Amino acid sequence: MYARPYRLFDVDDLILNTIGGIIGFSLVPIFQKMLPDLHEITEKSKEKSEKISFVRRLIAFLIDILMIQLIAAIIQLFIKNRQLFWIEEILGCLIVGFIFPLIFKWSTLGMKVVKIRYGSTINNKSMKLWQLLTRNIVGFGLTLGNFFAFNIALKMIWEVKVDDRFIYIGLSLVLLLPLMFFAIDYLLVLKTGHRTWYEKLSRTKLVSNFKTQTIK
Repeated sequence: MYARPYRLFDVDDLILNTIGGIIGFSLVPIFQKMLPDLHEITEKSKEKSEKISFVRRLIAFLIDILMIQLIAAIIQLFIKNRQLFWIEEILGCLIVGFIFPLIFKWSTLGMKVVKIRYGSTINNKSMKLWQLLTRNIVGFGLTLGNFFAFNIALKMIWEVKVDDRFIYIGLSLVLLLPLMFFAIDYLLVLKTGHRTWYEKLSRTKLVSNFKTQTIK
């Protein structure tokens, strides 16, 4: 057996380790200038997470639409009269648009997934029930109601007598005007900072729930 330690310490080790430490310490300021500051990264990440992008809005909207259809399908099992099909959609909208936000602290299920919620623009006060009702009834109610009415008017053009078609053509054109306004307003959401007409009316906004860790 070897009677000494596996590796004997010598002067070469001392010199190499010391020189390596000095060189490494000297290079630290250089690499610090090359690499981004950790606080700067955190601030940029926080700023980015607080912006409600169009993609996050769209994902939340699609999830909520799927939930409305799922709830409507479940309610349909208990309503045999197909002439009352509209009740299913209304109940689905009420549950998703009003019940869920009360349960999930001012977020629908879709909004909770992408971590956004409703917020008030009234002097940073907390969200009120009347604001939720105004936003969703006026905003989504008028938009979806107008859209469904437009589709019905288009359908009736081909189902009524020729003499009556001009009535529904005119009605379709009238309903098309607000739809175009709604569409343009929604497309402007692509522009950062734009608030839709129903957000201004209800004095609400979307707030990010993302939380970034603060570096001290």
